Amino acid sequence: MAKNILVFADGTGNEGGLLPDESRTVYKLYRATRTGPDSIIDPERQLALYIPGLGRLCLDTPTLGAG
Repeated sequence: MAKNILVFADGTGNEGGLLPDESRTVYKLYRATRTGPDSIIDPERQLALYIPGLGRLCLDTPTLGAG
């Protein structure tokens, strides 16, 4: 069975989990497409991922290719 994989990458410094009137467009799209108890989207057919602040410095995350 085919599966939709949606990846939403927000810009540098943008964080999810904001108040509804403060949410960024990318985060709103993610919330509209994720699966959950109140969603009609079949979790077997779709996976949505949200990456906050793509490009921001994160000291806890190793750099790709390092080592």
